[in-house]
Amino acid sequence: MADDLTNPLVRLITERMPWLFADHRFKIVDCSYDARSFGNCIVTLESEALRLRFTRDRGISFAELAAQSDPEYWFDVSVLLRPILGERPDASFEGTALLLKNNFPDLVQALGPKFAETKREDERRKEELLGRWAKPIPFKFSYSAGSNWFKQTVTGSVVYVALRLLEIGVVLWALYTVFTRR
Repeated sequence: MADDLTNPLVRLITERMPWLFADHRFKIVDCSYDARSFGNCIVTLESEALRLRFTRDRGISFAELAAQSDPEYWFDVSVLLRPILGERPDASFEGTALLLKNNFPDLVQALGPKFAETKREDERRKEELLGRWAKPIPFKFSYSAGSNWFKQTVTGSVVYVALRLLEIGVVLWALYTVFTRR
């Protein structure tokens, strides 16, 4: 951790969140800082109950939590707080620090005894979100099947008619040009 003295995120965490170290016995276990790459930095902390990772990427800061039982499965703090608070909070660094402090026991429960349930709910939400975008395509990859499916939608039929009219216009223009030049 040679760059912990130059890492601005380490200083920010130690200055503004001393309660993490004093009350919950977190220790900094890893950090990185790259001044040449937009000042991107990562700080990973660990306690007996949780792992906490702060990331600043191109000026945007966010925090993630992981359970000690599955230390590589990270949860965004604001997403993890959604079932606890009833809504997804949108917070800056200071707001995230306050959310962590005010909801720490609930977060420990969510990533401790209730970890399996929390992970299941997170995967369900991801599936629900991705399910809207990752639905299988209802046709094989052929031009005719794709065009038939596209023509059955309102947008597709409008685009199809417009393209057909354009095609007719080009053919008529070509015929007019050929026969008027004689």
